[in-house]
Amino acid sequence: MSVPLVWLQDVDPPREEEIGAVVALERNISSGEVRILNCNTILIPSLFYEAERELPSNNNHRPFTDTFVFVGVGNVTDTVQQTKARIIGYEFDDPLERHSGDDVIVRLPRGVRTFDVDFLNIYNEDIKKSYGYVALPSLLVPPCADDL
Repeated sequence: MSVPLVWLQDVDPPREEEIGAVVALERNISSGEVRILNCNTILIPSLFYEAERELPSNNNHRPFTDTFVFVGVGNVTDTVQQTKARIIGYEFDDPLERHSGDDVIVRLPRGVRTFDVDFLNIYNEDIKKSYGYVALPSLLVPPCADDL
């Protein structure tokens, strides 16, 4: 029995894809063109983010630093579900620190791929607010990296 050959001319192989900059909502967030490196790794180049502000609480001021990177399903303003992602170089529960043009690499949670989610969200859990986001389109990107 012979196996027919498949012709792959004019078929683009999986590759890294630029998807646009983070849409800033607060904290003077900005970035370069976000790039999906593979199915579970996202690069946010030149991230600017102002952290460590204070939130009034019963006439006392306390820092609110519960800002993390999440990925989610639905629309960022009408989220169905979102899950905390990990920033390479941070411990999982370390909040996002101030960034002044740094490149940040985000690793999606185990078993979650870029085409399973609709957005990446810089989100403060303390006050339940998004500071910036980027939509994640379903694209043919390289296979997932091994979990670190």
